[in-house]
Amino acid sequence: MGWRLRPSMVSGFRFWVACKYPVAVSFLALHCYTSWIFDVWSGQMALILFFSIRLFYAWGAVESLKAFQNALGFWERFILVGEFLVLFFFLSRWELDQLLVFFVLGCLALWYYRPFFGVRLRCIPSFKIFWIAFLWVAVLYAGFIFSDRGFFDLFTSEVWIHFLGLYFLVLAITVPFDVRDFRLDSVSLRTLPQLFGVFGSKVFGVLFLMMAELLRFWVMIWEKEKDAMFYIGTSFFTLYVLGFIVFSNERRAGWYYSFGMEFAPVVLILNVFLVDCFPSIW
Repeated sequence: MGWRLRPSMVSGFRFWVACKYPVAVSFLALHCYTSWIFDVWSGQMALILFFSIRLFYAWGAVESLKAFQNALGFWERFILVGEFLVLFFFLSRWELDQLLVFFVLGCLALWYYRPFFGVRLRCIPSFKIFWIAFLWVAVLYAGFIFSDRGFFDLFTSEVWIHFLGLYFLVLAITVPFDVRDFRLDSVSLRTLPQLFGVFGSKVFGVLFLMMAELLRFWVMIWEKEKDAMFYIGTSFFTLYVLGFIVFSNERRAGWYYSFGMEFAPVVLILNVFLVDCFPSIW
């Protein structure tokens, strides 16, 4: 008898996706990748970023705080309270300047979902994915600022090239989601698929990925002084993202985006980890 998904597995997967865990795991993977690049790690920062992103995206998925509360079942509420307490515990140990940066970034992120001064950033034509990519990189950069690196280390060419590469990478990963929502987005948003068609938006996605890969090559070879074989070994991730961009369309199943595409940064960190830990196979 063939293998099939049990109802409990399906409901568990839907719970995982609905609670925005895939996007939080993806963000955590990019944080881990940045930590590997600059040889700095903070478990506390990783937990703060993970729970912050998860809670923000879960709230942003609904129209109001009341709707958010009504959408939660018992276990969702239980998990939410636990995550909030963990987040509060770590934030209570931060300095005032760190909390201020965290608050400003939170307001900028909230501006994407909620109108401020009569403007909702998500509704600005052709602005959506560029703002999302900027926010992701800004929060990742804040996590880097709060690490143990020296202040002047924040302004090296290695740092700026790395985070610019992450910006183009997030853009490339986000393009397939615009393709998915091609028929659902309001025409006033003027997304890439609406402006250039599905094929044209995929071209942009590939160009964004090429820019990210070029900058990653620069950091790997010139800044990290890795050899060419190491770079080639970590390029499986690039082929993975390229494939998901090229084959994306509005009719793909939900797992294609909520699991396959959103988990692209996880593939990146796993790819780097395997090549870094087992160099003899390359």
